[in-house]
Amino acid sequence: MASQTAYLSPLDQYMPRIPVVIYLVFATSDVPSALAALQSGLDKMTDHLPFLRGFVSVPSSSHPGVATTSTTTTTTNTFENKQQKGRIAITYSPNDDARLTLLHLQDSLVLPPVSPSPVTSSETGAGTGEGEGEGQCTSSSNSNLNSNKFTTLQTARFPPSLFRNTFTGLLNARREALGLLSGKGDPAFAASYAVIEGGGLVVGVAAHHALVDGTGMAELVKFWGVCTLACTPTPPGGGGRGGDGEKEEEKELKSELELNLGRNTWIPRGGGDEVLRRGQLLWDGVREKEKEGDRRGWEELLERVRGLKVREENDEGSSPIPIPVPVPLPKGGTKLFGFDGEKLERARPKLKEASGWDEKALSVNNILCSIMWACITRARAARHGGKLDRPTSKLGFAINGRRQLGREFSDRPYLGNVNIFGLPELDASALTDIGATCHAEGDLACLLPVIEGIYGEIQRVTADHIGDVMSLMEQAPDITKVEPNWVRSHGADLSATSWANMGIYESDFGPLLGKPQFMRVPAFDSDGLVIIMPRRRPSEQGVAEIIEVAAILNAEDLAALEGDDIWKSWLAC
Repeated sequence: MASQTAYLSPLDQYMPRIPVVIYLVFATSDVPSALAALQSGLDKMTDHLPFLRGFVSVPSSSHPGVATTSTTTTTTNTFENKQQKGRIAITYSPNDDARLTLLHLQDSLVLPPVSPSPVTSSETGAGTGEGEGEGQCTSSSNSNLNSNKFTTLQTARFPPSLFRNTFTGLLNARREALGLLSGKGDPAFAASYAVIEGGGLVVGVAAHHALVDGTGMAELVKFWGVCTLACTPTPPGGGGRGGDGEKEEEKELKSELELNLGRNTWIPRGGGDEVLRRGQLLWDGVREKEKEGDRRGWEELLERVRGLKVREENDEGSSPIPIPVPVPLPKGGTKLFGFDGEKLERARPKLKEASGWDEKALSVNNILCSIMWACITRARAARHGGKLDRPTSKLGFAINGRRQLGREFSDRPYLGNVNIFGLPELDASALTDIGATCHAEGDLACLLPVIEGIYGEIQRVTADHIGDVMSLMEQAPDITKVEPNWVRSHGADLSATSWANMGIYESDFGPLLGKPQFMRVPAFDSDGLVIIMPRRRPSEQGVAEIIEVAAILNAEDLAALEGDDIWKSWLAC
């Protein structure tokens, strides 16, 4: 079948045009069989979702037959106007695109080399990786399983410094497989593996951010697990994690999964070709029928959608006005902090008593973000002699808008972007003072203005507001000039994103792999981002929950936080 090209939805258009990359850490006693199961699951997943084998690009104005995923009922839909610049599109063929192969990318980890044991691709299901012979991949042999390297890293909780911020080799391999010339497109999806002696397997997953947000990425991981579990043969003697043979309940689960896959009940909303209809799916969620003339004009939309802005241009209009930045930029780093879930839970009734607010406003996520924003602002101010060079600080964060789009968006997963930016802005000096007083055992009422600012932004995200964001993107003359309305690195602002409730640790990949033990993001040498990692709520009573946060900040600020008594008062001992 011929390839199809379709513009992605308005909410996909303003995402960073880079991959979302995560690493999943598994324990397994049979690496070759686990790799074969992962590849079989990947094949099944991409059969159901063929667009994952394609690529994203900005088609030329002369590209024939480009469909639009946004089909509103108005006759003046500027998103369908061919004069609009910078729209990103997906190109794929349902049947004959290059197979998505799990590639060996050992150098994605900062680890000593693994003792190789060549295994043919027919045995593992994996394909050729960098530096490997045709049809070969390397993996850890069973003789390596007595090593304690994996156990040591488990004890250290797999620090971010182990994971390189590079998928270049993998993405280039996918580009070559797709026949893409340099700069002509980026792979929609790619996956890799690396082996850790002692029974560890690290799976890298990359999906283009124009195709998925964090929730969509988590749904892809879950779906890959479903497909892997559904097609994993029972290992001899139980194998992997399984004990004495396959348990009866696991057999029943696999039968149910196969049945449901056949009925498409596990397939994301819109089916395997949902990328062709994303805009319509979103508009259907915003309102059942958009009436002629009810859309707001460009200037009003810019006022209402505070999380986005249009980048200024110079007189010629050919490039943005350069913004002076220090050269070289200050060194940044990534560090993992473990916050005490019990301390954050204990803060909720204290704050409720002080404010009278409901539990939604006083969520653990809102409290944690307030603490981090205040303490990081204080650390930054200290580095600048006690005062930032800007009077205010903004917290840019993504709000999942799916709940506002009706029941159909919760019946089945929706993989595309429904990230709506929240952007509270507070006085920087006030934030600095709060960062000096919000001790876990102190009077927490000082946090209330920060929580109020964050929760107020969450409340603004309604179906109508999502419609405003979509209309803004449809009316933008040049989509590439629409960007987040805050300074995302090396400034007074802070970005925050949360994977807390995405269920990554409930993703089951079958008897050979089980569920991921850790999810990690690559180490970044940057400044200005905190990532709340997936929560792993304890199954036993009395066991404290550790909420992990990856802080990507200026190196001096990271060191200041490590020594800050206020910050440390919220950490797990």
